[in-house]
Amino acid sequence: MHSDSRGSLPSESESALAGVDHMQSVFAFLRDEKAAVTIEFVLWVPIFVGLLVFVTDASIIYLTHSEMWSVARDTTRRMTTGQITTDAEARDYAASRLFLGNRTYVIDPDTVSVDMNVTIAIGLDGAAIFGFFFKPILGRTLVASVTMRKEPLN
Repeated sequence: MHSDSRGSLPSESESALAGVDHMQSVFAFLRDEKAAVTIEFVLWVPIFVGLLVFVTDASIIYLTHSEMWSVARDTTRRMTTGQITTDAEARDYAASRLFLGNRTYVIDPDTVSVDMNVTIAIGLDGAAIFGFFFKPILGRTLVASVTMRKEPLN
């Protein structure tokens, strides 16, 4: 039987050829690698972005701690040499030296005893920018404390 364009059914050989054409198009689709780069991009970009966010947050936390330690050391040194004599002066000096502004630091100097001490603290959630990777430890406090013996004044 021969099929014509008026709606009659196709012959068995034409049906078989249509099935082969369909299978060839499926295999051609599976062999096509045009979107392979897009799929790899979609899979890897979130990993790289997450790594970038983690490194940025960790770097800012380390920078903040380093800055706090440096300011505490400098303030304590000025207290031991007599350049700063009161707790209020020490607090003001330390606050003016902390260059990562818009953060709430707790500055606790001790100018009364022989061992001068400055402690600077900030909540870890105040130090991190994103805080996504540090959620398990965000309730903790980052502390820098320096103690020096008071130098004799002549």
